[in-house]
Amino acid sequence: MQMETSPTQQTQDVPPQIGGIIVSYHPSEELVAVVKAIRGQVTKLLIVDNASEAKGTEVFERLAGVDFEIIRNPENLGIATALNQGLAWARGHGLDWVLTLDQDTVCEADMVERMFDAYRASVGRERIAVLAPVHFDRKSGHLSAELSGLGTALVDCNYVMTSGNLVPLAIFDKIGTFDESFFIDYVDHDFCLRAKKNGLRVVLVPSARMGHNVGNLKRHSIAGLFSFFSHNYRPERHYYRYRNRIILYRRYFGSWIWHDQRFALGELVKVYLVEKDRWKKTKAMFRGTVDGLLNRLGPMGRPGKSAGSR
Repeated sequence: MQMETSPTQQTQDVPPQIGGIIVSYHPSEELVAVVKAIRGQVTKLLIVDNASEAKGTEVFERLAGVDFEIIRNPENLGIATALNQGLAWARGHGLDWVLTLDQDTVCEADMVERMFDAYRASVGRERIAVLAPVHFDRKSGHLSAELSGLGTALVDCNYVMTSGNLVPLAIFDKIGTFDESFFIDYVDHDFCLRAKKNGLRVVLVPSARMGHNVGNLKRHSIAGLFSFFSHNYRPERHYYRYRNRIILYRRYFGSWIWHDQRFALGELVKVYLVEKDRWKKTKAMFRGTVDGLLNRLGPMGRPGKSAGSR
C-alpha cells in the first residue's frame, strides 16, 4: 500500500521541494538581484513573463548562468493567470510548495529558512495555508506602522500581499487556484480570504523579511511637522483596485472591510493632495467602481465573465 506524505511530514523528514515563481512584466535590471537572492533558497525557479517588450527581456540574457526556466506569454495575461501557470509547472515537477514573487522583490538570504522554521514549530500547522514575510520598501526603507514592532510569534492575518508567500501546493487542491478574472490587484486578498473562509490560517512570520517596491513610494512632509508616503499607482491600477475590492466586499463580507476602507480613503486623499494625473486616476476609479457594481471582470477594456462566489 502506497502512503502519501503530507507537507508537514516532509518538513520533518526530508528537505522541502519548493518551486519559486516570479511573474515579470517589462522587468528592469533589478530582476537580476531578485533572481540571485532567491535561487539558492528554492529547489527550482520559474519566471513567467507577461509579454514584456524586447527591451524588458534583455535582462534575461544577464541570467544566462543561473538555473531557471521561463514561460513567455504572447500577451499580458495578468498576475493571477501567470501564477496559475506556475502552479501547473510546480505540479509537473513534483514539487510540494510554491513561493510566489514579484519582479521587484528581493528576499533576505534566510527568508525561506525562517518561514519553514516557523512552520515546523507551529502547533496545528496543517491548517496553515499561507506563510508570509514582513516586507519593507526597498527604495525608502519604509516599514508600515502595522508591521513595525512585531514580536517573534506568528501573526494571524486576514490577508497578505502575494509576493513572498510560501504555500503548500496541496492547499490549491483544497480551495482552488488564483482567480484569473481579477487580472491584477486584490488577487492576494481573494486567495487569503478564501483560505480563511475554509477554516485555514494566513500567517505573517516576523523574523522573515524581504524588500519590495510598494508602488512608486514617495515621502511627503507638511510644514516639517507631519510626514506621510504616497503610492503613486498608475491610473489603470486604481481601476482594478476599485473594481476588485467591490467584488470582494460582496464575496467575503466581514470586519476586514473596515480596515480596507480606511486604507482606500487614505489612498484617495493622497491622490488629490500630492499625486499627479488626478483626473485620469479619478476617471479610472469611477470606471472601476461602475464595473465592480455591475460585476464586470477580466482585463480593463475587455469585459469578461460576471463575478460569482468561489
